[in-house]
Formats: sequence, structure tokens, C-alpha cells
Amino acid sequence: KSNSFCTLLESFLSYLRQPPHAMSNIPGLNTAILDFCTRLDDGPRDEAAARRELPQRDPAEYQWLRDALASIEQPEARLKKLIAVMDNPDKCTSEDDECMSALEEIMDMVEDINWAVEYDLNNGPLKTLNLLGKTTDAEVRRVAAMIVAHSSQNHERLQKKFVELKFQDRLIPLLASEQNHGARAALIFAISCVCRSYPPASAAFLGAGGLGVILNTITFHAYHDPKTTARCFRLAEYFAAELSTTAAPVAHAACRLAVAEPVPEPPVEGAKPGPSIDVTTAAAGAARAVVERCVAVGHQGAPLAAECVAILSPWAERTAASDDAPSTDHKALLEAYRAAVRAGVTATTSTNKTVAVDDDAAAAAVASPIALGSDGTAASPRPEPVLSLPAPPA
Repeated sequence: KSNSFCTLLESFLSYLRQPPHAMSNIPGLNTAILDFCTRLDDGPRDEAAARRELPQRDPAEYQWLRDALASIEQPEARLKKLIAVMDNPDKCTSEDDECMSALEEIMDMVEDINWAVEYDLNNGPLKTLNLLGKTTDAEVRRVAAMIVAHSSQNHERLQKKFVELKFQDRLIPLLASEQNHGARAALIFAISCVCRSYPPASAAFLGAGGLGVILNTITFHAYHDPKTTARCFRLAEYFAAELSTTAAPVAHAACRLAVAEPVPEPPVEGAKPGPSIDVTTAAAGAARAVVERCVAVGHQGAPLAAECVAILSPWAERTAASDDAPSTDHKALLEAYRAAVRAGVTATTSTNKTVAVDDDAAAAAVASPIALGSDGTAASPRPEPVLSLPAPPA
């Protein structure tokens, strides 16, 4: 019962107010405990005061304080308890408030790199992938995919873990068959976070047919799911720019959607269907990356560069003659197009999408896309040609 005790307890309570330790879900508890402690006798200051009998208090007050302190849960134990919710995938649904609250809390916690490590130590990545594979609830899939994304983003330890767990075997089929817009966007975001800046994850995704499912996602959802489509193009841009890997059909789709007329925002009744501005902008970024890399490597990239130039030529001429300034991404694409023309790339079209590959590493990047039928069901895999570009000469 000293001032130092009250100061220490006040510091402790201040610590508990910080996420993820916050006790804000117990209204007034922090204030009540602090008030209770500061009203205690400060204790003896001299010998006479030491002999003085301390005031008697209701034992219930002390018991209340003991119970309140005992109820404070260690954050590590809290996270372990949250992760345990995923042990029963069949029972975890969007109608279960306890389940959804736990998943959303995990999703928030693992954005912190330290809690992401704790999530890994408690076998969270495996349980999350199992939940994704077994649940039939789209909202559960969306939040689970966001857990994968938040925990692995710029975090090599978790990226390595998801590669060890063969994340591509779970996420690629899910992305191919997902019909819910929110869950689909979360899945491509999760794949992007696992792959970016971690080549082993990118190699695993590409080797399992990743570019094929990206192409199919773009093909079937470009007009009515702009968020997912834009994310697909951003990931394709990363593969082309950073890993020198692309598929001719993906490059063609990027070029065509980059130069398409975007639908007005907000939508106008009776307007012709088309891609959103976000989609055309992301497509422009992907097309630019492909053209730049093809030109950089010379003759090996020339066939695909020529096909891209053929698609872009009419748009480039219209843009040059227009007084309207293009967007930043479209301006960069126009510069890449002009650089290709200056490098001697001639516009050609080809019905043969097979690209000759000299790079030995390309064999590991050959995609086996999952083709989707008009009803959105997965069909048998079909090979899709992939162009793996070597690094440009120094």
C-alpha cells in the first residue's frame, strides 16, 4: 500500500491498454482498478504511523481486485485460443459470431510481425490453409485468405512457411472456382503477399499453373470484378518486371484491356460493358512491364514484343493525336511502346502462341492453367505457353 505500488500498477494498466493487450472490452475496469488502488492508505511514514492500525476494508473489495487481475489474459494465450477456433472448420461459419470475431482478431494481430511469428509457432498457417480448403462459407474464406495475406506480407519467415505447406495447391484451385467477389479478391491478395519479394514462392506458384489461373480470372471477371482483375494484373506486372516471366495470353490480355475504353464512373444506365478505370490502369502497368522486358532481352523477346506492339499501335496513334493527357500508367506504357518501335520492333500478329525458350530455368515455370467453363466450374488442366526471359545483357 505505497505510492510506488500505485505507480507500478498504473504503469501496468497503461501497458494493458495498448493493443493487443487492451482490456477495453471490459468497460470501466481500468478506471475502477486504478481508482481503487489510489484510494488505499499510503502506508506508514514514521514509527508512530507504523504502529497505527490500518483501516479495515471489506474483504469483498480485495477479492474483486484479485479476480480482476486474474482475469487479465496473457496475449500469447489469447492468440493460441483464437487459433484453436480453426480446429473445427465445419463449425466455423459467418453466422457464428465467436468464430468470425476470432478470425478477424487474428487477421488484425498478424499484421504485426511479432504476432505473425507467434501465429506461426501455434501452427496457424497450416490451420488457416486447412480452413480455406474445408469451409463452404465465402465470408470465412475471405477472412482466412486475408489472414494469409497479412501474416506473410513482407515477412520471409511466413512466406517460407507457406511454401513448405504448398500454399499453391490450396489457393490456386480456390481462386479458379471462387464465385464470391470478396473472397476472390482476398485470395489473389494472399497469393500476391506470399509471392512478392520471395522467389521460391513465386516459382512454386508459377510452376503449379499460376499464370493460367490469372489469365482465366481476367478472362471471366474483367468486367464485373474489377478489384480482383486489377490485382491479377498487378501480380502479372510483378512477375514480368521482377522475375522476367510472363505468358503470351496474359500479355495480350493486358495490352487489350489497357487500351479499352473504361466504363464511366459512376455507371451510366445503358452504357456499353467494359473494364473499370482501375482495371485499365493495372493492365497498362502489366503491359508496360512485358514490353520493356521483351525489348531489354533482344531477339528472345522480339516475337511477343511485336504482338504487343500490334495491339497497342492504334491506341498509341490516337493518344498521340489527342489533347487529353494519359494517366501515369498509360503514359509509361506509351513510352515503352515508343521505345520498342525505336528498337526496331515491328507490329506482327501470330496465331502460334508457343514461344521458343532457351533459358533452362523456364522448364520450371511452365504453367498448367485451370480452364473454367462458362458455369465457373473447373475443367481439366490445359498447357499454356510461358515465356521466361533471361536477364538483359549488362
